[in-house]
Amino acid sequence: MEEMKPIGTASSNTRLLKIALPIVGVVALVGGVFLTINNGVQQQQNTQSKASLAANTVANPGFESGTGSWQFNRRSGAATYATTTDTKVGGVSSAQINVTTAASSPQEIELAQYGKSLTAGQTYTVIFWAKGSVARPMDVVIQDGSSPYTELIRKSVPLSTNWQKFTHTFVASQTKSNALIGFQVGKATGTVWLDDVHFSLGTVTSVAPTTAQSGNLLLNPGCESSTDGWTSFQGTLTRITGVARTGTASCLATRSFNDAYTMDDTPNTVKSPKVGEVYSARVWVRSTTAVGKPVRMNIRQWTGSSFTHSFGPYVTLSSSWQEVKTTATITGSDRSEVDAYVVQENAVAGNSFYADDFEFYRGNLPSISTAPTATNAPTPVTPATLSVNKTSVSRGEQITVTWSNISNPTANDWIGLYTPSMASGSPIGRIYVSCSQTATVAKASGSCTFPVPNTAPYGQVELRLHPNDGTTVLAKTPVFTIVNITPTPGLTLVPTTTTAPTATVAPTAGLTLVPTAIPTQVPTIVPTAIAATNTPAPTATPVPGGTTVQATLLLHGLGKGGDSVNAASLGNFTLQRPQRTITMEIFDVQNQLVLTKQGTVTFDTTAGNFVGTVDLGTQVTTGLYTVKIKTDQYLRGLVDGIQTITVGQKTTLTSLTLLNGDVNNDNQINIVDYNIIVGCYSDLLPPISCNATDEVRADINDDGAVNQFDYNLFIRELTNLGGQ
Repeated sequence: MEEMKPIGTASSNTRLLKIALPIVGVVALVGGVFLTINNGVQQQQNTQSKASLAANTVANPGFESGTGSWQFNRRSGAATYATTTDTKVGGVSSAQINVTTAASSPQEIELAQYGKSLTAGQTYTVIFWAKGSVARPMDVVIQDGSSPYTELIRKSVPLSTNWQKFTHTFVASQTKSNALIGFQVGKATGTVWLDDVHFSLGTVTSVAPTTAQSGNLLLNPGCESSTDGWTSFQGTLTRITGVARTGTASCLATRSFNDAYTMDDTPNTVKSPKVGEVYSARVWVRSTTAVGKPVRMNIRQWTGSSFTHSFGPYVTLSSSWQEVKTTATITGSDRSEVDAYVVQENAVAGNSFYADDFEFYRGNLPSISTAPTATNAPTPVTPATLSVNKTSVSRGEQITVTWSNISNPTANDWIGLYTPSMASGSPIGRIYVSCSQTATVAKASGSCTFPVPNTAPYGQVELRLHPNDGTTVLAKTPVFTIVNITPTPGLTLVPTTTTAPTATVAPTAGLTLVPTAIPTQVPTIVPTAIAATNTPAPTATPVPGGTTVQATLLLHGLGKGGDSVNAASLGNFTLQRPQRTITMEIFDVQNQLVLTKQGTVTFDTTAGNFVGTVDLGTQVTTGLYTVKIKTDQYLRGLVDGIQTITVGQKTTLTSLTLLNGDVNNDNQINIVDYNIIVGCYSDLLPPISCNATDEVRADINDDGAVNQFDYNLFIRELTNLGGQ
């Protein structure tokens, strides 16, 4: 095996800036060129502008944001992965892999980052710093991130007990859209440290190390090539060319519904923040359709599935670029993640805003060194739109999808059905804008009847509009739900006023729905435990030799599930529906949906939880996965940790708590759910607007009535608005 030789060393106590080193020798090897460099020359100032450095495609390269953006794969042996501040090259952190039991080969224990794009014939460079607790080898691999996992490069690195810098330049032999860069240490025990990983197009010999501030944590600050890494709550995002503060493109956020919508990083950028750390964010915004409307930057500190806000000051949108910013200090040791988003409030149909140069820093915002080049005001761009006529459908049902404003229509424009986590290009079902499987006519605007396939998974889905047989997303519908109960034909949920309860609840900033008062006609009664017969739940019997997953669920408001205000509170034990259908989604390590299966969980009156087993059939292979679970009235939840699923065996998941209040099963808690509960409320007066289906859904504590208990439980759940 060929070795990647170090080109520089540093003691563990020396903070390195950027070192210019004379080349002693160049050795030509198959797959690339290695540089062996002496390390005794002059340090340069670290004032070289970022624009002069090759663009690094590695997210969280210096592990300044915890373990985020990196996947730790342990297939055999024993090892742990964490970040440490005890030793580093730059910034404040490095990665630490501690192997306590060696495996049979290096690749059995690996730290990897996926999603790297390679083009055959192009030159690429990988640079990193590493050291070991003892002198030992480490393998560096660049390979396909999905089956058949073809290796493009594999090199052996000789680690010493001092930090060393390694570089490798190679020409890609194949084109890949999801390659990974992996550091494999399974062959020997001991500790390995890694820092300042760089991977970029071209030949690079010098990169700036991570600083304590660590630079912009966002990889795609201005939608220059795509909207990757971004999402919109209650809106849609589109990449727009020709309208930009810098570069050639910007992000266009467009309102879909309700009175606020966002541009939000996804997944949350910062993992495992530390108490006292300061985070700051800013973005530049402008608008041609929402001039005069308020917009602001907010930072959220997450603890599990709940969060606290640091709100920034309002800025009034105009046709000129304006800076929107805020800063937050981490206030609790239990914080798990940090993210930033920009939100427009007081939104109405047709509102949109452009966003460019989004920055998110650990530390204070750097000063703005130069102003952007002045440009003429852009011609207003009307983005494409896509809508659907229903919020819930069943398999085999026909839905109507309507689109408009395709700027360059072709006969090959098409519409696909996806779950929100699916990559574009491989839909559950699709039609051309001709409303058939044959591309015959171009339509800038129109509508079609779209058949929901009988094989479509239950749960959340969306439709996406794509141009000319491509995978670029021109527009997408709000998420809607495929349910296993047939919805009432033509049912339209319309917010109405009511006399019981009298309080008016409206969402603030599209994110937090807080009632102005507890209804005066409704007693604020917290339900107490109801004595129940000690009846054990039946044990599900999996098919012998099958691949099964056992789930244990704590459902807020039921049994010992607690609620968002008090995790230890007792809910209703006398259930109308002691058995519930769950939808289980299985994702691979690239977060691609592999399988969706349904099963049944049964209420255990002693444990106060629900337990059941889901048969995965034959569509899953042995490997590492993440698991998400949803059931009616509850937000979808992510089971903690990476799950090892083995074909032919039962995998037992850790207990998962699900949040109540998703009455219409769109995986959000908002004004729509509130209106259904209010419409079916019948504690003091008859319900004002309720059908049989809504009556069952609005009974969120499952006691057979829609009353103060359901209302109060819903209010307590409002700190959690969106599911996984």
